[in-house]
Amino acid sequence: MTDRVLLVLTSHDRLGDTGRGTGFYLPEAAHPWRVFTAAGYQVDLVSVRGGQPPVDGFNVEDPVQRAFLADPEMSRQLAATRRPDQVEAADYRAVFYAGGHGAMWDLPHDAASAALARDVYEAGGVVAAVCHGPAGLVDVILYIGQFLVDVATSRPSATMRNARWAWPKSYRSGSPTASRSGARGTARPPTSSRTWWSTGAW
Repeated sequence: MTDRVLLVLTSHDRLGDTGRGTGFYLPEAAHPWRVFTAAGYQVDLVSVRGGQPPVDGFNVEDPVQRAFLADPEMSRQLAATRRPDQVEAADYRAVFYAGGHGAMWDLPHDAASAALARDVYEAGGVVAAVCHGPAGLVDVILYIGQFLVDVATSRPSATMRNARWAWPKSYRSGSPTASRSGARGTARPPTSSRTWWSTGAW
């Protein structure tokens, strides 16, 4: 298993019938990218349909977001992302689902990204998500035939109040147990868990 992390992005660009655009939420890709690269990991991007994914939430005053967009490798990948079925799970130590409202439309039933998450997890890797990103975990089914969210040790990094809506019961029966509350803006994956999501800002 290599020191590489795969960021999964939505390809959906319309916010229902509101007439508003959406996409992946830029800070929820940029800030994890900064954390992963600072820790020595190489970051790759995929999106559900491939190509250039729609972007939402860009804050020009955020230096991390600016750095992400200006980084030559990230810029190259964003211009033409691969689809999940065009990468190999064996190449990654972790799969991370970025948020953004678009994730609610195309990530829940994307079989290719679900297969990647399954295979990375089964190989001992980490599966993680932020904000709306856990929508990508809904249909991840392990080889034993059970849903990942039913069998994994999951520790949302959020306040107890946020944890209740971080994983609605309508997705799956039961709800995860929250770990000790993490302050917003300082969410970090707990070392004792291989599945993690956060409702807090990075």
